[in-house]
Amino acid sequence: MLSFHARRAEVRDRFMSKGATPLSLPDLGRISDMLLVVVGDEHDVRNVVVESGLLDAMRPGAILVIHSSIPPDAVRALASQTEMRGVHLLDAPVSGGRDRSYAGDLTILVGGEPAVVDAVRPVMTAYASRIVRVGPAGSGQRIKSLNNYFYAAHLATAAKMIELIRAFGLDIEAAAEALPLCSGSSAAFAMQARHIFERTQHDKGVEHAMDLLTGVVESLRASARSAGVDLGPIDRLVDQGLAGERARAGIGKPDFC
Repeated sequence: MLSFHARRAEVRDRFMSKGATPLSLPDLGRISDMLLVVVGDEHDVRNVVVESGLLDAMRPGAILVIHSSIPPDAVRALASQTEMRGVHLLDAPVSGGRDRSYAGDLTILVGGEPAVVDAVRPVMTAYASRIVRVGPAGSGQRIKSLNNYFYAAHLATAAKMIELIRAFGLDIEAAAEALPLCSGSSAAFAMQARHIFERTQHDKGVEHAMDLLTGVVESLRASARSAGVDLGPIDRLVDQGLAGERARAGIGKPDFC
């Protein structure tokens, strides 16, 4: 029997129609050896894990995996709370997007104890092809913030690459197949090019996704300032990438992209 908790009524009804049993978050915590949390942001994580009573209900030795992308300090604070209860916490943000999640091809950046990471590996292989432990709790979120920051920069270079492909009269589909295999390209270009020739439509969550990406970028900027790192011209490229993606998705005012 499958037991579950859903915050939205339409999700709850869909699973119940297949015979699954809805539970409260504390009840789900009591019966689970391992819980995977995939919600929107830091506020959602605290609401689901702490304020709901889920963490208080979990048994010592259970494992709590945070797949959401939230600030590293928030993960470390949560790790202190789980440690007091004898619950193991892994911060494990994912990279790859919707298409790769459906294909079971995500990359997971895991912060936590090696033995705990090994314990959850068999579960994670159901939806990820690369599971990399990057250090203690908080490290996964830090690596993910670096990824998202430079992804935003690559959005700007991808837009310019597409502009040049069109100006030269080249086949965008052929370029999208060839260039990602070359040293000057990026995953962002391949994704943006597919939006064009596959006529990909944004779903209703694109504005929320862009808000999350912007939040991660701002968090990394603050951390860089604290570490004495000058981001220089790359930072301007990041701003161009964020603005261009918002314009392409019809969010806010258009820019050069």
